[in-house]
Amino acid sequence: MNQNVSVTLTADQVPSFCICTLCNHDSGCFHCLAETCVPGNKGDVGLPGSTGIPGAKGQKGDMGEIGQPGGLGIPGTKGDQGEQGVCNCKDGAKGIPGQPGISGPKGVKGELGLTGIPGPCSPAIQSAFSAKLTNMYPAPDQPVPFTAVIYNIQFHYNPSSGVYRAHVNGTYVFSYQLVAYSKPLKVGLFLNFIPVVKSTEIVTLETASQQVVLHLYMGDQVWLQVKDQNNNGMYTGTEYSSIFSGFLLYPDSCDMPLFREMDNPIINNGKYNWN
Repeated sequence: MNQNVSVTLTADQVPSFCICTLCNHDSGCFHCLAETCVPGNKGDVGLPGSTGIPGAKGQKGDMGEIGQPGGLGIPGTKGDQGEQGVCNCKDGAKGIPGQPGISGPKGVKGELGLTGIPGPCSPAIQSAFSAKLTNMYPAPDQPVPFTAVIYNIQFHYNPSSGVYRAHVNGTYVFSYQLVAYSKPLKVGLFLNFIPVVKSTEIVTLETASQQVVLHLYMGDQVWLQVKDQNNNGMYTGTEYSSIFSGFLLYPDSCDMPLFREMDNPIINNGKYNWN
């Protein structure tokens, strides 16, 4: 009777089956005297075994190498504004004054500047006036009196006669702005009975105006005069004003006028005439 006998194989051997070919007993093979082994076929992989019991905790391993820094993360969302803090601030104690600094080097002396131009002698010598008309349609052949004085600190203008008198030799500026109403206005600015400039305005509530620069000598007189009764439409009212003004631009000399003798008025030595 043949009996399979297992043979222990090493790990590099192929499993085999051995058959007993010679027994020492007819009824059974108790001792195999000879056997034949043939290699067996490789069996299929068996099913995985069940999970074993966890082993004991191992010892702590050595520290690994430091890894490379990670990439920049995505910016986070803006947080809510925090509550305003309470300030219990107090000024600190005053510090000790510092030491004075070192004096700087002495500066270099600058060059002498140019001599300036002497300024004008005014306000030592001043003259100016401005007055407005109070009675419309003035009479011809005489100066027009502008009796409502606006400015006349030096009293070189006579509001009763309407005549301005120069008190120093110099350059003067005269101007007038006169409103015409109801009839034509023909007016002239006169210097010592000689007409200098003339204006004509025939439109009601329009303005006749002039400005002129004159050189005057001490005692010269300037005034305004209308042509005749048919052309004296000079007007004044609550909403309209007729103005006569003048001033000394600059004198010929800076000598004080108190040291000069005033010539006699010449206003009575001539004849008022339009021409």
